[in-house]
Amino acid sequence: MKWLNENGAALEMRVARKLLVTPSQVEHSGYYRDVNEGSLREFDVHAIFTKYVMRTK
Repeated sequence: MKWLNENGAALEMRVARKLLVTPSQVEHSGYYRDVNEGSLREFDVHAIFTKYVMRTK
């Protein structure tokens, strides 16, 4: 736990880099609204993956 507290940001950046697969969106650190409590909460890494569908005419 001590190592994570001291090196957490580096770990988060490594996780974010691994999640960055095309096409996707990765954010490092931010806030979201907790729908149950209505309060803001912090996230460390947020990834959105999309399925790429190639369409031809």
